[in-house]
Amino acid sequence: MDVVKRSIEKAGGTTAIGSISGQESCVTLTLSKSVSTQIVDGFVV
Repeated sequence: MDVVKRSIEKAGGTTAIGSISGQESCVTLTLSKSVSTQIVDGFVV
């Protein structure tokens, strides 16, 4: 997960992890629109 966090922050994004003991965890990855568009274009190709 550290590699993912560093890569996202290097691209100008953020990461957040939240959890409730004994229940669920929530992982949020946020990227700028320009980076998100590049990823989507990469999947389309």
